[in-house]
Amino acid sequence: MNGVLTGSVLSALSTGLGAVPILFMAKSLTHRWRDVLLAFSAGIMMAASMTSLIPEALRSGGFEALAIGLAAGVLVLTLLEMTVPHIDLEHTKSGLQFDEKAMLIIAAIAMHNLPEGCQSG
Repeated sequence: MNGVLTGSVLSALSTGLGAVPILFMAKSLTHRWRDVLLAFSAGIMMAASMTSLIPEALRSGGFEALAIGLAAGVLVLTLLEMTVPHIDLEHTKSGLQFDEKAMLIIAAIAMHNLPEGCQSG
């Protein structure tokens, strides 16, 4: 149990540590550099999926479980894309109140971390 706790703490610290440089550069980043950083992050996540997560899912659950999981993920993301209002961060006025924005961000982070937590647990 101690190893699990240590791994969880190290994972949380490394996530926070990775965000620190962006906190200092956020105001000076151009839209193009934000796009580059997002594309880089997406590439890393896809590489992790292709090289470790998908092969492990095939070994553990077989092709059917992998296909169902991928299809469910695509369906959920498609439904969220169609239903969740998009926030334009370049403009200060929007139709959403602060509390609604905060809840949207909290929900997005929770959904992002759910598979990672399931895998760790």
